[in-house]
Amino acid sequence: PPPPPDSWAALLRTWGAAPERLPAVPDDRARIESAVLAALVDHDVVVINAGSSAGREDFTPDVIAGVGELLVHGINVMPGKPTALGVSREGKALVGLPGYPVSAVVAAERLLRPLVAAHLGVLPGERETLRARVVRKVPSKIGHEEVVRAQVGHVRGQWIATPMRRG
Repeated sequence: PPPPPDSWAALLRTWGAAPERLPAVPDDRARIESAVLAALVDHDVVVINAGSSAGREDFTPDVIAGVGELLVHGINVMPGKPTALGVSREGKALVGLPGYPVSAVVAAERLLRPLVAAHLGVLPGERETLRARVVRKVPSKIGHEEVVRAQVGHVRGQWIATPMRRG
């Protein structure tokens, strides 16, 4: 399962980052933009958690564009699709992670983890993997990479993966 919000800093520290969690900001574009500008003064990378989708109070892509250049809004990975990436006028990285926790973790591992590694001048670590037999079909959309959570067990000499329900 994804880490609880208070564990984001702990997760980033395992990647070698020195995170600072700043206070939450209400869903108000001007206030978010002001907070991002303030964070850019003392930080190499600013991560905005939530507000990257297409709702009427999802301001992250517009905020990134307002403080620099929005490079990407939407990645071809599910969950994690509404991720936003940009660069500030000062050349600092801006990452807008989706608000849904599983989406945020998937996007963070795919994009933020390599960014942290690049800043540290090291290769990004990777999750441990293993081959397993999936116990049932997993329908997915053509053209999208999909990350599916699963329970894994070792049964009669082989690894078995049972996909968890989405949502």
